[in-house]
Amino acid sequence: MTLNKTLTIFMVLVCTILFSCKKDEDTKATPTPTVDTTEYFTCKLNTVAYVDDARFADYTSTTTSRVVSQNADELVRLNINGQAVGTYTISSSSTANAIIYVDANGNQYNSISGSIIVTEYSKTNQIISGTFTGVLKKTTDNTQITVTEGKFNYIELLPF
Repeated sequence: MTLNKTLTIFMVLVCTILFSCKKDEDTKATPTPTVDTTEYFTCKLNTVAYVDDARFADYTSTTTSRVVSQNADELVRLNINGQAVGTYTISSSSTANAIIYVDANGNQYNSISGSIIVTEYSKTNQIISGTFTGVLKKTTDNTQITVTEGKFNYIELLPF
């Protein structure tokens, strides 16, 4: 056999082997995204972190839902005019969607603008998750506070 013929046969064998092998990455499974099932309620009130001790969520037989969070001195409540995933706009002309804050001195602040975004709502699994922001005004004067970075996650949702 000539050297050229031997070299040609060798190259054909190498090419056959290379093209018949599958890459390892073709057989790897796509990782399942992890879901954060940690229950929490957080926000900042005028850039100060609000820390809660307890939280719950409930819904009525009609269309209203609410998420309530409290610590020893303060309370934050979200009123949601709905029972589904979606964006709920807050305005001063309606109290259907609202953020209410009661400070350590008993002063109440009601939202005048903002939004509550529900990202997960399930009566079957009894959970609600989402985010919120807003501007709140004290009921006794014009003092305002800003609520930012509001998040609620995997809060137990029960009928009211």
